[in-house]
Amino acid sequence: KLKKKAGEGSWEATRMKRGKECEEFFEEACVRGYIADSQPGVAVSDKQIEAMRMVLFRHMCEGIRDSGQQSLACARKFATEYPDLVEKLAKEYPTYFVSKAIARACITDPSLADEVVSHLLS
Repeated sequence: KLKKKAGEGSWEATRMKRGKECEEFFEEACVRGYIADSQPGVAVSDKQIEAMRMVLFRHMCEGIRDSGQQSLACARKFATEYPDLVEKLAKEYPTYFVSKAIARACITDPSLADEVVSHLLS
């Protein structure tokens, strides 16, 4: 569902929309739920939440890349909501951006964006 919503550029929920929008997939309560469902009875750490958000980010980027319209709206909104995570992803997992356009839409530091793009070209 996240890939589909990202491909549509659908970040925020409104009263007119039904189901989850991209924004909701990244909310702490939702992420905690994903982790708790996969590891019942185990306390969920902040580190696990961050790691899950990184995986979800990659799925969102794949949805954007694979969609016909390739709307960058969700990527831009994610970058606004989670700037520190975007920087960490750029430095540690540059391939999670999956495309040059997504990397450039998310990363505000031009030299860091160039570095990520170089990883995507290789």
